[in-house]
Amino acid sequence: MRARINRSPRNELEWWQSWWANDYSWEGLTKHKWKGWKKCPEVGIEDIRPIGDAPNDWPEANLQDYWRSAGISKSDLITCGEYQFTKFHLPYKDEQGNTTGKQDWSAEDWDSLKKVLSTLLMQSSPIQGRYSDIVGPDQRAQFDGVVLPFAPVPGSTGISKKMGQIDSIKQSLQQEADEKSKSLNISACW
Repeated sequence: MRARINRSPRNELEWWQSWWANDYSWEGLTKHKWKGWKKCPEVGIEDIRPIGDAPNDWPEANLQDYWRSAGISKSDLITCGEYQFTKFHLPYKDEQGNTTGKQDWSAEDWDSLKKVLSTLLMQSSPIQGRYSDIVGPDQRAQFDGVVLPFAPVPGSTGISKKMGQIDSIKQSLQQEADEKSKSLNISACW
């Protein structure tokens, strides 16, 4: 028997409340560890290494470091209320329910997002065993908190005019992942 997703507005509201509580803003990404990686503690030096190749006194890397290593900088951030987000983490609505404009992005905006995600997927590698047992660097694509138009968010609506484009993005990402390893190597929370 197939599980049925409850697509009630209440479930969607609870999902978004949880997403906001986890804080995937630019500053919030520093609270999410990038398991198995360390970073140089000196300001202005972008040096991230696998835990075994880094000095013991270096701090653990986090998801902000991951996105910085993917080429995202402060100048790329989008302001939403009191927060700043990468274009990947920008929600469709702010905490008060006001739209952020992401649902109205052009094909070029989605293509730009897709190119970076595709590159990160192609650079990813699977892990052996369970996440809690990871030894060494987690080399999956770190998509925790990323808000995509095809993410399985219960009850998501309001983007039907983009569905053709969204299906194209989803299909393209899946094809690239299939070409690489027949599986998506993604760390993500939906």
